[in-house]
Amino acid sequence: MLLQGGYEPNQEPYLSMMLQSYHESLLSELKGRCRVFVPKGRVLIGCLDESGILEYGQVYVQELQCGDQSYFRKVDDKTSVLTGKVVVTKNPCLHPGDIRVLEAVYSEVLEEKGLFDCILFPQKGPRQTTSLFRFYPMPFYAKSQYSVEIPQEIHKFFVDYMVNDTLGAISTAHLVLADREPEKACSSKCLELAQLHSMAVDFAKTGAPAAMPRYLKPREYPDFMERTEKPMYISTGVLGKLYRATLESSARAGVTFVWSKEVAEAAYDLDLEVEGFRDFLPLAEAHKDMYVEKLSMLMNYYDAKHEDEIMTGNLRRKAAYLQRDNRRYGETKDRILVATKSLQMEAKEWFENGCSVKQRQQLASAWYHVTYHPDYFEEGTTTTCLSFPWIVVDTLLGIKSANRRDMLVDQETTTTD
Repeated sequence: MLLQGGYEPNQEPYLSMMLQSYHESLLSELKGRCRVFVPKGRVLIGCLDESGILEYGQVYVQELQCGDQSYFRKVDDKTSVLTGKVVVTKNPCLHPGDIRVLEAVYSEVLEEKGLFDCILFPQKGPRQTTSLFRFYPMPFYAKSQYSVEIPQEIHKFFVDYMVNDTLGAISTAHLVLADREPEKACSSKCLELAQLHSMAVDFAKTGAPAAMPRYLKPREYPDFMERTEKPMYISTGVLGKLYRATLESSARAGVTFVWSKEVAEAAYDLDLEVEGFRDFLPLAEAHKDMYVEKLSMLMNYYDAKHEDEIMTGNLRRKAAYLQRDNRRYGETKDRILVATKSLQMEAKEWFENGCSVKQRQQLASAWYHVTYHPDYFEEGTTTTCLSFPWIVVDTLLGIKSANRRDMLVDQETTTTD
């Protein structure tokens, strides 16, 4: 909203801080996990078209909350049906055949079923398309009498699983060989590893372990995997090029945002002042102190050193267990964002209860003043709170728009005279 309101990243400190944090996080994701954002991509659950309407090569996708409507047939204000050519892949995708180009179609019958955020595959045609979703029948034939040594069976299953769980080793070997082999993922070794990977995924259900031969184990690792304790080589593939480009970009962008009195003097926006805002400065200071106290508690709890870390959930100094476990880090990030959102909602209640509706512009302007004005800068503060006034961003942008409009009217009047 700040960009739409006319602010430039190099002029507004809070906007600059947040964009730098997101940029740093995206570079970290590219460097560590090669995660590339796909704007028109979705992660969906594969299901079978039980009605039998879809033909071979067709799929049906109805999505919630889709931004770009140019690729969708709009159903209502919340849902749309995807139409046209689509690329569908399994997750994870190891075998070249796991990537397919299919045709997304619209069907009134399927629309009435109310299936959202999943992809329907047809019953018809060869097995290759229907294997994009997995269906395993689980027959159970009850016996009249049977006995199971429950503790012993559990112990045996746990030990067997720990000994024969090779899924991680197979995935790593496939990543290395897909980068190292001339034929990449189409090489015979990668195809064999893809088959072993499928067996390893189903090992907990089938009990059939996937044993990886020694000749498939990598002896050298690409530089983008950062296995410094192992022999390494410079990868010439796309992942290696992306990794090194990310390192160079991180080195150029590795400048931490610093809030200072000089920055405050240059950034303070007079367009956000309204008549009578000074009457609300004591109340604004009290609200700011409460916000800083609660924000500092959140930062200390999650070991965040800067405000942008707690506002975006992108921690720079993650604990060791979070560095190893992406799922747990994702859960921690979600908790941070929920806690931050709750704090902002609480602060908005202070704002709404602290004045009448007619006085909200004055209080919003006072919030901005006690946060951004150089007179309120405290040397040596450990916690900035630039996010504080932007909790009421709608009110502040309304003030700026009205002041700009008045200024243009005054300029036109002066020119006419």
